[in-house]
Amino acid sequence: MNERKCYYCGSEKYYAKGLCMPCYTRLRRNGTVEYKQRGGRPITAKSKEIVRLKKSGIKEAKIAGLVGVSRQDVYGVLSRYYRPTNLDRIRDMNAEELAGKLCNDNCPPGYRDALVCGKSGFDCEACWLDWLKQEAQDD
Repeated sequence: MNERKCYYCGSEKYYAKGLCMPCYTRLRRNGTVEYKQRGGRPITAKSKEIVRLKKSGIKEAKIAGLVGVSRQDVYGVLSRYYRPTNLDRIRDMNAEELAGKLCNDNCPPGYRDALVCGKSGFDCEACWLDWLKQEAQDD
């Protein structure tokens, strides 16, 4: 029996010219069955400035004003060229989100345990929120 397979990827679904549909589409679109490397556009000076400002901790709306572009442009550049670190994500959290992340049945510093504060389990989130809103103490 004559088996027809794509000569490039080996797929059983033969379409035309010895190729399957995805390979044939690439051949027609790109002139070759090889995958096209997506290098994208080179990063511009404005894009570099946007990323530098974001890394320094400035919010997107303020970056847009400083650089002179729209917020949509800032978001587009950041989604393409900027990967936030864990510290950046923590900085962007509000107190409630951070308290939720910190609460894992552990009481905050200065609170001995759940028996002292009278709360247990999931109520520790309220203790963390109180602790986060207190003034910092020098240790």
